[in-house]
Amino acid sequence: VTTIGGRIIALQIKGVDETIFRANPEIANHALLRRTRGNLFSGIGGLRLWFAPEYAFNWKGPPDVRTMKNYAVQENCDPGDYSIAQVSRCSVRLHITTSLRDYRDASRMRFSVERVVSAVPSPVKLGGLGYMGLRLQHRIELLKAKPGKRIELWHLLQIPAGGCTLIPTRGPAKPMVYFNPFGQRDWKAGANALRWRHSGTAKAKIGLDLAQLTGRAGVLQRLANNQFAAVIWQFPLAPGMIYADGPSESRAHNQVVQVWDGFGFSELEYHTPSVSPEDPILAEHSLVWCFCGSLKQINTVAQQLLERTWSTP
Repeated sequence: VTTIGGRIIALQIKGVDETIFRANPEIANHALLRRTRGNLFSGIGGLRLWFAPEYAFNWKGPPDVRTMKNYAVQENCDPGDYSIAQVSRCSVRLHITTSLRDYRDASRMRFSVERVVSAVPSPVKLGGLGYMGLRLQHRIELLKAKPGKRIELWHLLQIPAGGCTLIPTRGPAKPMVYFNPFGQRDWKAGANALRWRHSGTAKAKIGLDLAQLTGRAGVLQRLANNQFAAVIWQFPLAPGMIYADGPSESRAHNQVVQVWDGFGFSELEYHTPSVSPEDPILAEHSLVWCFCGSLKQINTVAQQLLERTWSTP
């Protein structure tokens, strides 16, 4: 865990020689990281925290999804200026007080965030599987903003290309296409799940709304020696609260889980409800369980935790 973006840069399981999360190959270039404060092309990887809505804080004008030329991540968001408030044997607590500019009207929103990362035991019997688990706790407080403004926590997990995302759904999966400029359709919307086999080249993004979700999703990737790793994420759902993100302000309605493919990696993302000047505080937590083993072992765990299974990526 690093103060650069408050990111969990790498997660490694005993007996596995590679990180389960995607890490930018340039991460070993310390001089470059110092010069750029972590803003490498396509990011430094890992599991990070951003802030939404994306159309307010990242896009300068209508999204140019082919060239991404008007996509501008603000430095206060990534890398941000986190400080470590507390460290114990099994947890770390980070804090940031900062502001972001709304590109639509140049107004600023000032807020504080507390982020706690701690280890958790497995929710299932391992039976020879490798394992590492995390609990992510967050509290955001909006300190200053114009009336009507909203901001929410946006969690993003980067995974190397070649893996497969699996999102269980309540009934047929009906993703909202945020953008798909080159027409690739690597995802499959099934009767009770959405599956996306990632090429890392699509530059496409889709979302699933609150009513479709079960509160869990996962990513499968192939490791060396015919082993597999699964990252299963349990996240909160809050019917009745306001989710502010979406492909545009007019199409933002209860969007919770999003999936991205492009720039050589994929991302599994989820959003929290938003806070506003009228309702300024939100606390939430999620659980990230990481397993490694044979595909048969991984699918046994997936059946227990997701009630679905993967096919070979």
